[in-house]
Amino acid sequence: MQRRLPAWPKRTGAWKIASGASGGAAARCSSCTLIGRHSGSRGIRISRVVGWGPVLDEDHEEAAEVIAKADPRHVEALTKRGIENLDHVFCAPISAGVFGHENEVGRRMIRVLSFHAPDLDAVHALWAHPIDGIVCHVDLTGRQVLRVVDTGYTH
Repeated sequence: MQRRLPAWPKRTGAWKIASGASGGAAARCSSCTLIGRHSGSRGIRISRVVGWGPVLDEDHEEAAEVIAKADPRHVEALTKRGIENLDHVFCAPISAGVFGHENEVGRRMIRVLSFHAPDLDAVHALWAHPIDGIVCHVDLTGRQVLRVVDTGYTH
């Protein structure tokens, strides 16, 4: 006796619309990052915005770390805590956005927290070693640290 495979589900509703099988236009979605006042579109008619928010990707993560480690105020704050080898420091871009400081408006801002990796063979453990009391406010557009908040807290 030959076994029969289960039948495919009937294609209705959203599939017909998305595929254009219903005769209507297929729904299209696009994303972009707008910095400052520069914007544009090409070949896409925007009828409504369905969501938005700051986007962080691997390039931003790497840039945030390079920029923070190059700032002498950040290095000084680390040194006060006995950390001199920057290879053992991971700078994590935790939050993006403008938070009410006038000099941040129109810039792509990110807050960077630092973590200590005492053992480079166990970098997964660095999350257990936050370097408390230091926050870098990094401008990704201008590739600079606008401010370093150092509360002086060490533990």
